[in-house]
Amino acid sequence: EHRDWCNLKLREQAGEITLLQRQVRFKLVHNGIHLTDYIADAVFFEGQKRVVFDSKGYETPEFKLKKKLMKALLNIDVVTG
Repeated sequence: EHRDWCNLKLREQAGEITLLQRQVRFKLVHNGIHLTDYIADAVFFEGQKRVVFDSKGYETPEFKLKKKLMKALLNIDVVTG
């Protein structure tokens, strides 16, 4: 995760990405019921596209579920690296 963050900081300094944020929390709510939170390792923009990024060496079952919930509830694709 630290290596990915350092690489993202370098990309931001080079102007490849903008508005880099770390540990961004997304509330996953369905029908007014708070199911869980997902905390992205980083969020940034590549041009006009927002990228939600998670450093993963291995995708745990919990991560796989939260990734599906992000897509289903918020229409956000989580990119892993």
